[in-house]
Amino acid sequence: MYSDLLCVVDTMAGTASTTKIPRPRQRVAPSKSPLRESMADADEVKCGDKTYQWGKWRRGLTPVLRPNGKWYTRDETSLNRDTGLPGGIGGVYEIRATKGASMANWRVVYAGRATKVDPESKGKTLRERIYQGYCHDGSHLHAQLRLYLESGHEIWFRWIVVGGSTEEAIALEKHLLGKADYPANKVHNGAVRSLVPRHETKEGRLESALDEVVALRIQVEDLREENDRLRMERTQHWEASQRYRRERDALRSPVVMLPHLPLATVVSKAEE
Repeated sequence: MYSDLLCVVDTMAGTASTTKIPRPRQRVAPSKSPLRESMADADEVKCGDKTYQWGKWRRGLTPVLRPNGKWYTRDETSLNRDTGLPGGIGGVYEIRATKGASMANWRVVYAGRATKVDPESKGKTLRERIYQGYCHDGSHLHAQLRLYLESGHEIWFRWIVVGGSTEEAIALEKHLLGKADYPANKVHNGAVRSLVPRHETKEGRLESALDEVVALRIQVEDLREENDRLRMERTQHWEASQRYRRERDALRSPVVMLPHLPLATVVSKAEE
């Protein structure tokens, strides 16, 4: 967490020991890749000679910590297994992280497919992928979705029903990944990355708190050094004033020391 140490001499305690204080490391801003076209507001997708219609966005997860310590709290009024999600069909879907009402805080973070487009197909249906997977425990996106939930984001879903074949769902997903930028996808999107600012994450808040503690300790040591310097100057001034006072008194009242003479000699000199 810290790159180097600051050594401070503890002069206030009158010892020559040194106190090592960690200095905060310099954070390096993450590299920014150019964003491609965002499709969060698109109502349809054209792939080949077909046009597919997106369903409306439905909120699936709310940023509420459950009593068991888990963050995956379903919004059953917006997305549920009976009315919100069709059963027994497949297709493609998108996941959006939303914070607040401003569209500037909306971002589609993932696109995927559910390949069980009919009872004979293999894979999972849209309901199994979204409701029983992501909305239950995050599935393979557990770490990314929890990061958004911990920072106060809501998780929304939308999907396109594909009733043709598994190959059609795969081709549509590939088209989406090549068209838009999805931070949580690896295919055609580079390394997985989070859009949550570092200071909003639990690790970032802890790191900031530790940095503040270190900064305060450094300030305390700086104040201690300044106090020692002022104390030393005050001592030097007091010693200089005492020396000046002695020299001044010596000049005002000089003391003349007479030679020591016997008493008889003093009397005889007085009679003369």
